[in-house]
Amino acid sequence: MQSIDGGAGIVVFDVPMWLVIQLIAGALLPLVVGFITHKLADPGLKATLLIGLSTVTSLLTELADALQTGVTYNLGSALIFALITFLTAVGTLHGFYMPHGMDEAVAAKGFSIGQQDAPRRGRRPILKG
Repeated sequence: MQSIDGGAGIVVFDVPMWLVIQLIAGALLPLVVGFITHKLADPGLKATLLIGLSTVTSLLTELADALQTGVTYNLGSALIFALITFLTAVGTLHGFYMPHGMDEAVAAKGFSIGQQDAPRRGRRPILKG
């Protein structure tokens, strides 16, 4: 990027599109996990699924960046962004979706993966006699 007078600029503001996509994916991944798992599913299953999806999206966006720009695929960068995506997803889930009840609403509409793995947590079935 060049400055107005034709010389090289000192400060450049350039946000790659794949970085924006990665950030949006990190914010939406908790809703995806909530949709495909049962609301009473084991939290370990949900966390594992969130880690897996964060890693897959990071690897694929780094691959898309490498193919688009013609640079070498950087696995280290992809794994660092997987961690950042996971932390963004957890922060978004606990800081925004849970306080507003959005996680419960999405889980009620979703599939039932992990329903058999759900812990009881002190709930007793209602017996009708």
